[in-house]
Amino acid sequence: MLNGFVREVIVPQGELRLPVAVQRFMNVRIMLPTTPELFFPFHTGLLYGHGIASRSIWMPFCDVTADEDRSRSMQILSIKKSRELIQQAIDKRLSMDEMTELFGKESWQIKAGPGSACFFTQENIHGSGRPNTSGKTRVSMDFRVAEGIYGDYLGRKIPAGYFHLIPDTEEEEERLAQHPRRPDAFFNSKNNIFYVANNTASTYGIPVHLQRYMLVDYCNKKKLEFDYELFDLEDMTHLPTLKYLVTQRECNIVMYSIFALPEDEAYRNELLEKAVERYGCQVTRVSRGESVGQGESLRFEIPSGQTMELVWDIERVGNLLGKRSPAPVPPPGLPGIAPPRLDHMLIHAEEVAETGAFFRDVLGFRLTEQVLDGNGHQLGIWLQRSGRVHDIAVVNGPNGALHHWAYWLDDWDQIRKAADILAFNGVQIDQGPTRHGITRGNTIYFFDPLGIRNEVFTGGYKPDPDFDAITWTEDNFGKGLFYYENVLSQRFLTLHT
Repeated sequence: MLNGFVREVIVPQGELRLPVAVQRFMNVRIMLPTTPELFFPFHTGLLYGHGIASRSIWMPFCDVTADEDRSRSMQILSIKKSRELIQQAIDKRLSMDEMTELFGKESWQIKAGPGSACFFTQENIHGSGRPNTSGKTRVSMDFRVAEGIYGDYLGRKIPAGYFHLIPDTEEEEERLAQHPRRPDAFFNSKNNIFYVANNTASTYGIPVHLQRYMLVDYCNKKKLEFDYELFDLEDMTHLPTLKYLVTQRECNIVMYSIFALPEDEAYRNELLEKAVERYGCQVTRVSRGESVGQGESLRFEIPSGQTMELVWDIERVGNLLGKRSPAPVPPPGLPGIAPPRLDHMLIHAEEVAETGAFFRDVLGFRLTEQVLDGNGHQLGIWLQRSGRVHDIAVVNGPNGALHHWAYWLDDWDQIRKAADILAFNGVQIDQGPTRHGITRGNTIYFFDPLGIRNEVFTGGYKPDPDFDAITWTEDNFGKGLFYYENVLSQRFLTLHT
């Protein structure tokens, strides 16, 4: 039906030439008068990655012709004024609220009703711009079309992705309809909001439609529901949509990558600080150079009482291998164990699930393994953010306590050598050499002169982004900790710093 409408109405009225491409998924928008925090912000199609060659069609399913319906209708500006104000917004780094006020003064109401189709370009500023205060719900549909001859001018909305070519005739469409259609993967819910952007060096080359499909696929595999999606405005490197989500909305932001955060250090820290504060944690700014080798950082106390910092910029001192045609192994004769890097840490929490929620919801960690008691409560969790099997673990115990931190070694032979070095130097070995069931890594635990437990660790596995978490039962916790011994050591669980 939609393809027929495009062929019979949009093509002749818009003076378009076949073949014509149509947006693959239509947008149905419902503006309730009881949700003042929800509105469709002012924007142009160009700022959402649409090319100059595509055209928008907006179709209201209710009458918005009256003056009192202005807040629930679509607002629009002329192309000339749109160009002028968009450049002003970019130059002055305007916020969402400032753009709404500026664009709203120059906009005029589209007065239309059921059966109407409003046709406009990707340069026109449009949107609702304000909450619906009319007392009546607005339902509308919108989509985009483009002439096939201008396929190179569709911005990031490429053919066979965002657009698909429709048959030139009804007969051809009926013939193609005989082929079975793949089931749709898209679904709606209420808890999470997709954030899609091309405003940073790391996201600029990732087409928006590809980001959307990856987010949908991720949520489907993780059994997460999502409410809707918001795009940031292209060329606006201060990311006003992201700032709006972080500072004004109570929501979970599902984004393509942490590298979609602002590249400007001060602005990025501002958003991270606000996200942590909104979770209930007090944040302190640490100046560049106050901690050795660190740029500006954010220091805060997590729900389990430990003090942590978020650091973006650090001094990179390198190692003995160098960066130009390096040898694969360090030179012989290095003193001591000589681990190449830190690997992870384990902390205690009285409420493991609460601390885990903070790391997942605020910092974007993913659960790889967990231990559950007989009632389904989490006794321990293993979380990762870097692609390793875990970057931090949280096990039941007193708030504020550190169980251990771990250094990485390259293989099991290095673990054996570490045991020899520890024993030769009279260092107290706590556990090992042995193997974990949880994470599947090889390990030795020992104490340094301050009484802090250390670990050297290797092995494990690399979980894919769609990895389903592994669950251990409480009666198998001993095998999970030390697979060979299958013993639940109370000293190991209770001795901490």
